[in-house]
Amino acid sequence: MGKVIAWCQQEIHAVRRSPASSPGRLEQLIEEYAACVRDREQLRDASGEEAQQLGALYAARLKELKATGP
Repeated sequence: MGKVIAWCQQEIHAVRRSPASSPGRLEQLIEEYAACVRDREQLRDASGEEAQQLGALYAARLKELKATGP
């Protein structure tokens, strides 16, 4: 989960620095970042099974992000 959050932060900074960036892309990244933070907060109260599910979900998401690029 932390790696996906870090990826989102990096992309948000890159989009903000880019003069050719689309506002829609920035909104999408901010929404994804916010969802990650919410999930991280839920992780505190998650059962072992829920934590494993979130871990698997975010591992797959990170793999997808790396495969598709920015």
